[in-house]
Amino acid sequence: MKKIFCILLAVAMMLSLAACGEKKEAEPVDPAKPNEQEQQGGETSELPTIDDYTGLWGCGRATLRIARDNAGSKAHIHWASSAAEAAEWTYDCSFDEANGALKAEDGIKKIIVWNSDGSIASEETVYSDGSAEFVIAEDGTLSWSDGKEDAGIDMSFEHSPKAEVPAAADIADGFFRLVGSYHEGESGSSLKLAQIAAEALRFAANGNFWNMDNEAFRSALLEAWNSLSGDEQKAFDGNFVGLVNYLNGCIDDWDSVKGAFEDAGVAETMSALLSDPIDWISWNGLIANVLTMGNSPS
Repeated sequence: MKKIFCILLAVAMMLSLAACGEKKEAEPVDPAKPNEQEQQGGETSELPTIDDYTGLWGCGRATLRIARDNAGSKAHIHWASSAAEAAEWTYDCSFDEANGALKAEDGIKKIIVWNSDGSIASEETVYSDGSAEFVIAEDGTLSWSDGKEDAGIDMSFEHSPKAEVPAAADIADGFFRLVGSYHEGESGSSLKLAQIAAEALRFAANGNFWNMDNEAFRSALLEAWNSLSGDEQKAFDGNFVGLVNYLNGCIDDWDSVKGAFEDAGVAETMSALLSDPIDWISWNGLIANVLTMGNSPS
């Protein structure tokens, strides 16, 4: 009996050792690797970058443009209540890398009413101390958290494609030849300069050069430039710097030059273009690419 008991005890020990052998030792945790729960749906996606925010966004009757400039970024929201009236917000923005959010401050809200011919009938500044935050969700939509009025509550903006690069022929006619058509000292040259300045700035605004592939745009610019005759290139070179300085003067002190634009019949057009910060960023983008159109993109 004792012998049988010893045999049974030995068998039990062997089975116990076999069971222990089947257990795997716990592997050390590698903090660089996501755990199993994260791999099965709990993982955190990468935070958005400032480039993800830049561009055109839309939600119903509201459009949001976010453009980068030397000082950071500008955000401009146009929300139409009708064909003749809209609310507009303009913000200075800074990017919060820790949270992947775009922080907005110094917000200006305006209510603008247009006449049937497109001219501005009235413009009212509602406030100039607004704040907001823009956040891109995991599904790629953008939310606008308005810190002043909760205007953007429940709004979800969709990102639109980049602007299409203009054809070289359109750039040649709409910009290079336009700028070269001014001749200082001729009769009516001051009115002509005002008209050209307004048309050149409108060309930049309509082109959305702040939201465009720079490499493709420079190629189109270079193709347009090479399509000009030698005299046309000289005419552009002779006027280009003067036009840039003239437009800089318009933005710095509009009241001092407004009379020339009124005489030329383009004062309201120019005033509207100058009041839109994204249009001005688009103009600066055009100028920067003209100056570097033969270079590799930085």
